[in-house]
Amino acid sequence: MQNKKPTIIASQKEINSLKEVLDEKLITRLSSGFITKINEPKKEDLMKILEFLLTENGINISNINEKSKNYIIRNHSKNISSLIGAVKRIDFYKEEINNSNNTEEIIYSIFKDLVKEIDEILPENILKTIAKHYRINTKDILGKTREAKVVVARHIAMNIFKELLDWSSVEIGKYFYRDHSTVLNAFKKHKQNQINNKDNEFEIIKNKILGIN
Repeated sequence: MQNKKPTIIASQKEINSLKEVLDEKLITRLSSGFITKINEPKKEDLMKILEFLLTENGINISNINEKSKNYIIRNHSKNISSLIGAVKRIDFYKEEINNSNNTEEIIYSIFKDLVKEIDEILPENILKTIAKHYRINTKDILGKTREAKVVVARHIAMNIFKELLDWSSVEIGKYFYRDHSTVLNAFKKHKQNQINNKDNEFEIIKNKILGIN
């Protein structure tokens, strides 16, 4: 900055929320620069990043099928650091993967002690985890109450059903006794929370369900 060269500074928080840790003059100076938000990468972006990282580590990606790649992404999509950590773990088994024509079992065994199988995740268990987190009853989530924390819990549940169970909006609507527009509204609010970095509760609950610490 002193040499008038372009400087890139990244933060997980908005600049105004850093006033407690940064000098006010520095905040003002940073605010005068170009500020932009980097949105959460989409699934296709994560796939490209994963394949790049695997290739960079000398791992033959042609030996890893799409199902295995999706499994890795699904369980390490919280941030890029998590994905990098997953690749480092895979790297220990590089020789075994590169010399195998069927690496699906190898990939699953690498992470079996870290995550739950998606097939083992049941709708009722998702609701129980969310209800416990918010200290409410599962019947409240499926019921008609409009209490603020119940509505939040219900919206999170709908989005977790979509992400982890791959349910359609119609299937989710039937399960929650809600019309299609209500489910779409829950999706829209979740998307907005992601854009505004207000989806911490969603990630915390999702990780509890997946068994990720």
